[in-house]
Amino acid sequence: SQQAARVTLYYNGVDISRSRGSYQAIYDTDRIEVIKGPQATLFGTASAVGAISIISARPQPGLSGQLTAGIGNFDQRLVSGHLNAGNDRIAGRIAFAYKKRDGYVRNLAPGQDDLNGQDQLGIRASLRFKPTDRLTIDLIGTYDRQRNGGTPFVSGSLPTTDGPANPFGRADLGGSPLSKSALGADQLGLDRDVYDVNLAASFDLGGNWNFTTVNGYREFDSLEVFDADGSAAWYLEFAELAKGWQASHEGRFTYSSKRLRGSAGWNAFVERGVQNVPFSSEEGIFLQCAARLIRDLPCVDAAGIVQAARATFLLSRGRLTQVPYSSVFENEGRNRSYSVFADATVIPLPSLEITAGVRVLREERKSGFFARVPRPLLNPTAFSLIPGQVDTGGQTFRAKRRYTAVLPRFNILYRLSDRINAFATISKGRRSPVVQLNAIRVAGQPSPNLQLVPEEKVWNYEVGLKGSAGILSGSLGVYYQK
Repeated sequence: SQQAARVTLYYNGVDISRSRGSYQAIYDTDRIEVIKGPQATLFGTASAVGAISIISARPQPGLSGQLTAGIGNFDQRLVSGHLNAGNDRIAGRIAFAYKKRDGYVRNLAPGQDDLNGQDQLGIRASLRFKPTDRLTIDLIGTYDRQRNGGTPFVSGSLPTTDGPANPFGRADLGGSPLSKSALGADQLGLDRDVYDVNLAASFDLGGNWNFTTVNGYREFDSLEVFDADGSAAWYLEFAELAKGWQASHEGRFTYSSKRLRGSAGWNAFVERGVQNVPFSSEEGIFLQCAARLIRDLPCVDAAGIVQAARATFLLSRGRLTQVPYSSVFENEGRNRSYSVFADATVIPLPSLEITAGVRVLREERKSGFFARVPRPLLNPTAFSLIPGQVDTGGQTFRAKRRYTAVLPRFNILYRLSDRINAFATISKGRRSPVVQLNAIRVAGQPSPNLQLVPEEKVWNYEVGLKGSAGILSGSLGVYYQK
């Protein structure tokens, strides 16, 4: 949650790139735009090396509807559709997509579903209001839900039923016996909810001027439980609980005439995210599978039986049979970004367009880190079962930094004919610095471990041709990116 994206994903003009909240079912779309290279001025936040923009279908005058259904193997069901109604003044649209499919990797663990199953639902409600011919207001609410089956991690080193590293063979992934209390859920799999509200308006100011504003709020809540060791052993059992919200606002003035096009505006973006990662294991199994303390005792034998389950009894000389172990670490990110931008295209000749633009960015990045890491009972001289984990002693360490950036872009377009264009572009992209914070032990005491990862700067230089001839179209480009 402390890091930033390189490729930026936009949904109805709003940056939704935070990794655990970027899921967006694609249905009832107006268009999808994919733009290569740094884009400093086209969208609300600057993308470092490219942008993907999903635009949903807007309500239209009239009455229309569509329903699509399908079935497939592994009991797959697909249903999607939309209903649209309204007039020139006000119109509404409801769209949805649902897909469900059983897992196709057989899971032999008792009480667990098969792996790689799907259960996904997306619902979107849109309202378009045009009180006058010069003003259009769009309100869009979206809900996405995932209840997917577990991920089939299959060990490449520990014996499994159908052989190591067989991604389609039967698996025996049961997770932790204490999964509900230690990891948050009994079943392996992903449980995620994403909520999104978008309010956009476009106002014709007259005299070739227009003003648009895009405002968004997004929230996500995600829990994934996974068996990371890929075997039947109670060895490396993890979960990831990710929560976050973001709010954004953009205002943009645009001007368009025969000789000049331009835009200028501002953007504000605020987000907060938390990633909590609990871990569950049994101490004897962990020590035996990781370090082979008892020479003739395998972690898992060729028949898939967890022989390491006897390690606690042997290491404790019969005093203990099982020692459950759990720890957790949590990282937090609170980020604010404010920017102003301007972009102008001059058309001195009908065949020539020259564009220059710039964004000036100011951001504040705050990070937090917390960890609860108990000492192992079977190995009390170690501070933690997993090497490198440091207990923060009940504290949440925090750090913050502020940064400024200037991001320019330049484009030239020349029409060699009605069918062939030549272009050249220079643009700068930037991935935000990372205020990377975790914990380190100094003189036996937990201390903040702050690593400031510098910004990634990308310069992109490109020239090319685009053309068409009859039913054929194509492009030829050469670029250098540093």
